[in-house]
Amino acid sequence: MVNQRKYVSSDLQDIQYQVAFEDLKKEILVGHQEITKGKVSSLVDVKKEFGLD
Repeated sequence: MVNQRKYVSSDLQDIQYQVAFEDLKKEILVGHQEITKGKVSSLVDVKKEFGLD
């Protein structure tokens, strides 16, 4: 299995951007873990939730 944390990095120096990047990185990693565990919603359910059906 690929270690996602190893390949997600940023070279930005500004602390504001670095904090935003770290938050985004956490969200992506959590989402990836949920997908690998099979915790996903069907497209039909998502469309219903947002009134897009």
